[in-house]
Amino acid sequence: IRGLGLTPNEIEAQRSGWNVNPKTQYHIQTDDGLERYFKFQTLNGQFRKEKRLEDGTVIGTEGWLDPAGYLRIKDYIADHNGFRII
Repeated sequence: IRGLGLTPNEIEAQRSGWNVNPKTQYHIQTDDGLERYFKFQTLNGQFRKEKRLEDGTVIGTEGWLDPAGYLRIKDYIADHNGFRII
């Protein structure tokens, strides 16, 4: 990790698609077809990406910086079995 110059937090951020030092905020959304998708990131470090599948199942990831500056990430699914952290 040190050889790459990245902290464990930054490596996890890259895995999730999160920008460690955002310069802008954004929102992307698709509403066409049976599968729907959106994602956003704010300047204060919050982000979320979510996909609704044809059968109504929703899968997603959300993250935020806690008060100590650590990146917190939660992957989730909502389907016929309810909402669960995975």
